[in-house]
Amino acid sequence: DDICVSTDSTTCLTTTGIIPTEPEPEKISIYPNPATNQITIEFQSVSPKARVIEIYNSLGQMVFQSDASRSLSMTIILEEFLKGLYLFKVRAGDELVIKEVVVE
Repeated sequence: DDICVSTDSTTCLTTTGIIPTEPEPEKISIYPNPATNQITIEFQSVSPKARVIEIYNSLGQMVFQSDASRSLSMTIILEEFLKGLYLFKVRAGDELVIKEVVVE
């Protein structure tokens, strides 16, 4: 048995074993924002899980989808995108990252 004797207000904590760690959330950079001709999406690392990029317009319609599992960056040409606000959804396993991007 572990014993902790203290005469002040500090707390004693004894940990035995391995503490599980949570995986770090997906880190994504999307630029430029606002965008005109193209947009670049950069990832911190190659995902061990399937990573899918989906882009939705302001009406909630999916206008783009791509697998980016083995990519560190992706450039998307915006010539067919109308001006407005878009939601970029990146799914990696159970994780979902959503970013807003303005196309001018």
